[in-house]
Amino acid sequence: MIRFFKPEHRVGLFASVGVVALAISSPVVAQDADAEEELTDAAAEPAAETRGITVTGSRIARPTLASPVPLTSVTAEELTSQGDVSLGDALNELPSLRNTFSQGNSTRFIGTAGLNILDLRGLGTSRTLVLVNGKRHVTSLPGDYLVDVNTIPTDMLERVDIVTGGNSAVYGSDAVAGVVNFILKRDFEGLAVRGQSGISSRGDRFSSFISGAYGKNFADGRGNIAVTAEYAKQDPLFFTDRDGITGAFSGRCQFNLIENPAGEPFGTDGITDNGPLCGVRNGAISDGGTLGGLGNGVFLRFGPNGDVITDVPDRFIGTFTGNVVGGQGSTLRNTGQLAAGLDRYAFNILAHYDISEAFRPFIEAKYVHVDALQEGQPSFWQGSIPAFFGGGANLRCDNPFLTSQAFSTMSSRGICGATPDATPFAISRFNVDFGGRGELHNRDTY
Repeated sequence: MIRFFKPEHRVGLFASVGVVALAISSPVVAQDADAEEELTDAAAEPAAETRGITVTGSRIARPTLASPVPLTSVTAEELTSQGDVSLGDALNELPSLRNTFSQGNSTRFIGTAGLNILDLRGLGTSRTLVLVNGKRHVTSLPGDYLVDVNTIPTDMLERVDIVTGGNSAVYGSDAVAGVVNFILKRDFEGLAVRGQSGISSRGDRFSSFISGAYGKNFADGRGNIAVTAEYAKQDPLFFTDRDGITGAFSGRCQFNLIENPAGEPFGTDGITDNGPLCGVRNGAISDGGTLGGLGNGVFLRFGPNGDVITDVPDRFIGTFTGNVVGGQGSTLRNTGQLAAGLDRYAFNILAHYDISEAFRPFIEAKYVHVDALQEGQPSFWQGSIPAFFGGGANLRCDNPFLTSQAFSTMSSRGICGATPDATPFAISRFNVDFGGRGELHNRDTY
């Protein structure tokens, strides 16, 4: 233990020691007047001022460290200072959250465009409980209970508390991964207006956000009412806008199987099975239509003008992958989106009146309208025409759309006979000329 003494305490201590020493010493010897005067002057002088000692790094008061479970608390200023127009995108920067349904990849499943759903520790959105002021919140997804955090008013947010353990015993199975609790301001007073806009370095993905909030205390601070309104807009970003990332035209860059793993994992040949490749395309399907493979990575495909061409890719990886490098196969990325388009209007009213410590009635009302645009892969034929296009029947060699060159090439390959007849043939085609499968979402949350 370190004990500190003030200067005046130190003088008293020295005096006490002196008395004890005199009591147990030999007989007192008389002192001359000069010595007595020097001793009196020394005692009268103030003690030299001592320098303070500062100890840091121990016992710092932080409520998140004293919590019985791991707790992360993020203020509204930290979330809104990053330039995101979505609270969920800002929260996904935390290591405890995975961006399963952020604005950047909310198009991964049908019906999810424009949603921002939190996923703690990657255990699934259905295992992450979202609360507002400690209470469950209405969903934005019909038939589900998942919360779109974009519906939470940004200007009314005080902080976000994230707990990642020990919650399922309190809240149930939907809190296995943890709880994210949005704490709203209780006594907001005044007027706040905020706006921002931005665009990518490529001149696309324009985004803008504007919001306003007004609050008023009354009844000597026992009551408060606050009204907020906000508008957010984000332009869609398509695969074709980022060929360098998606390979929409040039082919995908990906970690691909490059060696036949047959016989493994019971035995290994010591050769790495996977490796990085760029320019990857699908060998079995194309935008014009693939008639089939001729072996050794050579394919027959329909070209843009309807003629049949022989496609020899730069690299045939093997029949165990179905992928090739180069050639005329489909990239599977010439439709689809990196990010959905979004228009969001949100209105919130928060009010409370404290009648007593035990009775505090409140109102939390909102209306949020979202328009979202999503585009996925187009329809496709894989080998034969689906039943809803007239049954399992394939195309025929007497099809009037076959060019003379196409029929001649198909005849020479044994696909068709010497003359046009009812001989069927199959193609695998990515129907990009029909356009991607789009979704137009109109959501109202209240």
